[in-house]
Amino acid sequence: MGQTQPMVLTQAVAAALLGVTARRLRQLCSEADPPPKNADGQFDAAQFGVWLRARAQAAVHQGEDGESYNYERERARLTKEQADKTELENGLLRAEIVRTDLIEEHWSAMCANFRARLVALPNKLAALVADITARRKFMTTAQTLVHEALGEVEQDALPDDVRKRRAREASRQRRSRAASAADPDAESMG
Repeated sequence: MGQTQPMVLTQAVAAALLGVTARRLRQLCSEADPPPKNADGQFDAAQFGVWLRARAQAAVHQGEDGESYNYERERARLTKEQADKTELENGLLRAEIVRTDLIEEHWSAMCANFRARLVALPNKLAALVADITARRKFMTTAQTLVHEALGEVEQDALPDDVRKRRAREASRQRRSRAASAADPDAESMG
């Protein structure tokens, strides 16, 4: 029994398989990771197939920006983000997590009511003092003390570290929106 000759592809057939011109195939032969070629300039069909499959697989994992992506890692990252989102939504539903904008709105309303009542207090208490000189002195002292106390509570209800994280996140979102506005082809992940 005779040995079978390996199947070979001419330059024209190989170019047709790639969907390029013969000239482009010659260019590919001089670039990095060229298709395997015999000494006579033809292509071994099996080796060419392996090269073509590896090239196709590499292209599948390469984004339009030219950066290579690991499908499994990106899928795991998406799954984690989805799980985190669900965890946050469930925390909101169970009232374990409260949005800061709601707290700020409530806190502001409480502080405004508290401030109005506290500012009115010196005048109401001064009316109880019969002596006019003592009344003025009492009212001035009470107003000073009330305004000092108000200075302590007029900040928002957020601890400093939360306020800083919130400011960083708002800044990150502004930059992201600006980048998205500049890139009309950008798509959101969620």
